[in-house]
Amino acid sequence: MTSRVLKGLLGLGVLGMVLVGTVSTATGQVLRSSPRFPTDTSLVTIVYDASQGNGALAGVAPPIYAHTGVITNLSTSPTDWKYVRGSWGTTNAPLMTSLGNNLYSISYVPRTFYNATANPPGVPAAETIRSLAFVFRNTAGTIVGRAADGSDLYLPLYAAGQLHTAILNPSGNNSIVQPGSNLTFVGAASQVCSLSLRVNGAVVATAVGDSLGYVLQFPQAGNYDLILEAQVASGSPIVRDTTRLVALGNQAAQPLPPGTVEGVNYINDSTVVLALYAPLKQHAFVLGPFNDWSPDGTYRMNRTADSAWYWLRLEGLTPGQEIPYQYLVNGSQRVADPFAIKILDPSNDRFIPATTYPNLLTYPTGTSGIVSVMQPGAPAYAWQNTGFQRPDPRKLVTYELHVRDFVGSRRYKHVMDSLGYLQSLGVNCLSLMPVNEFEGNDSWGYNPSFHLAADKAYGTENDLKALIDSCHGRGIAVVLDVVMNHAFGQSPLAQLWWDAANNRPAANSPYFNPVPKHDFNVGNDFNHESPATRRLLNRVVRHWLMEYRVDGYRFDLSKGFTQTNTLGNTGAWGN
Repeated sequence: MTSRVLKGLLGLGVLGMVLVGTVSTATGQVLRSSPRFPTDTSLVTIVYDASQGNGALAGVAPPIYAHTGVITNLSTSPTDWKYVRGSWGTTNAPLMTSLGNNLYSISYVPRTFYNATANPPGVPAAETIRSLAFVFRNTAGTIVGRAADGSDLYLPLYAAGQLHTAILNPSGNNSIVQPGSNLTFVGAASQVCSLSLRVNGAVVATAVGDSLGYVLQFPQAGNYDLILEAQVASGSPIVRDTTRLVALGNQAAQPLPPGTVEGVNYINDSTVVLALYAPLKQHAFVLGPFNDWSPDGTYRMNRTADSAWYWLRLEGLTPGQEIPYQYLVNGSQRVADPFAIKILDPSNDRFIPATTYPNLLTYPTGTSGIVSVMQPGAPAYAWQNTGFQRPDPRKLVTYELHVRDFVGSRRYKHVMDSLGYLQSLGVNCLSLMPVNEFEGNDSWGYNPSFHLAADKAYGTENDLKALIDSCHGRGIAVVLDVVMNHAFGQSPLAQLWWDAANNRPAANSPYFNPVPKHDFNVGNDFNHESPATRRLLNRVVRHWLMEYRVDGYRFDLSKGFTQTNTLGNTGAWGN
């Protein structure tokens, strides 16, 4: 697949051109800095806008604290924080100064501010600070300000004395525009230079200075690729920053293809249909390496007449190749596919040893948040024990097993080594504690985030299948512990309909109750009478039976599968 970028100017018009002074802020941004191009040894003032991003701290009374660290050249990934300041849930953290109107600021020199307890204090001189990392919180840490997609916030640092340039407006959160609308472009450079703005390849504005402002029109639907170029002198290197805008045209309703379900629908080894159930949303795009993780009109998802389903057919995929992808919903929310069977987690995957999960796909650059993975034409697991006969349910000898606690390596492969021992005890049923993707890598699994994806912390998908296959070869049934009472905040099912002000599912969520219906709930309580939740439960049950050939389920907290409200009345719950 290739991104079909519209060539030419698309009738781009000039409403007015302004040359502005030195720019240190841009509207609509979660983080702003002064100076605009901070270095590790310069005093930088950082302004956090609590009304932007996920908006969780909007209207929350001070104090507000920064939970902050740095990304350095020694970080193992772009999200590997180092030299974190303060302790979570305490006042031992950098205090933000309230500026009013949901704005908060803090000023410091990055090189000496972090790793303050070292002797001498500060980040070691041999270590390069690439960016500053933030989330913001109330005192208890129960309300957390993040990016719109739930990811952490990052502010890049720049090498002193070099030319740098950046597009300040539009920012990543306003990449969707309407045909006929206007937008003020704002670009900046770290020093006086020649600046030029290209739109779909054509130069539309130039200036000499450290900033450039330009008012654009979008006369018709399509992609508008913006490139800001900066050059100190003729013949010197050109520094660029790029972004893409998409002007949305009218979209005729398209019925969901027959038989399509949420998630990836594999049509053949090179064709898929992606489907997202997202009522009350305005538009959705598929993002991936095929469009540089930027919205592209070619990958705008079709919408059904009831405005509840979004879908897109992708063809020409390479058979057997793993392809990372996300959904961009309403132009601001990047989420993984809620029905993905494999995900990439930028925060936790780096802690999974290669011996546990060899050749794990590298987290892609150009995006943020959890990423889903599809693989058309994936090689099928070759099951060996296809004639397994399940033991009599009335005569089960069940061993409940948590992979992490049972073997020191925490690997499915090494659980297999102990099946002879379990068999010698008379065990004929292995009950696995939850193995679907949960938050973090170190858990009993009762904090699920993706109900159809096997957690990579214990090994590959085929490792889990081999364990189940080996159990069947020894006459041992496998029962899977699944958690359908709730899901935690990493789940896109929660993120897509979220009440940030109250830090809970929104009242219009098709999956969750805003307030739990019973006192024993953890996470976000599923609305068990919702058709969306019922479809999810049916998919979960079918998926693990068909794809992994488990023999049954242990449903965690099954008494919570109700909409009868017993909150605050444990006696009624007991009845």
